[in-house]
Amino acid sequence: MANESQLAHIEDLDFERDLRPEFRETLGKLMLKLKSPQRLKQVGGRALSSGMLLGLAMEYVEAINNQEVPVVMSCFERVVQVESRRFAEKLFEELAQRMGAEVNEMPYEDGELAERLDAYCAEADERICKQLGEVASTESLIDLRQDFEKRLRGYFKEDVRLVNRQMSEAQCLQELEDLAKQAGHIETSADIESQSFVRSMKA
Repeated sequence: MANESQLAHIEDLDFERDLRPEFRETLGKLMLKLKSPQRLKQVGGRALSSGMLLGLAMEYVEAINNQEVPVVMSCFERVVQVESRRFAEKLFEELAQRMGAEVNEMPYEDGELAERLDAYCAEADERICKQLGEVASTESLIDLRQDFEKRLRGYFKEDVRLVNRQMSEAQCLQELEDLAKQAGHIETSADIESQSFVRSMKA
């Protein structure tokens, strides 16, 4: 384009009309490369996601700004910790939300409730291993899985079991109330005989 100062607002330009053919061609090649499968970057044999790569770059920048020499593995371990916490928090929120959505299906029997909890813990364990198994150390992964299961069981005990008990009590009270209403409309044989005697006397 003739006036390259307009590139500062490239989003307002027409791709075909305003930009040079060589620029469009180079950009097309770049997009093809970005969309093609790429080999994952690795540190110490452990794969980096795009978010972790960005976090690692920020660790380097911070170290340089503090006039320190970046230590690759130290920076990488901090990035892994951040990624692990982020993933664990997101996973916990998802599972807690799904547990809350089961209120409409409550109450559960105690055995069924325990089975539901075990299923959630097994799912969480599988997803943590799948997401972080290639980047977190074995020791960190074990600690994360244990802490997550402890937190999940604590939430289940304090919140889900409480709601389940309340729903069970409400259901029992409702059933008792229904039985009481039904009993109030049932006439015993003694009631029927008494009513027949009263009618005969009036006659």
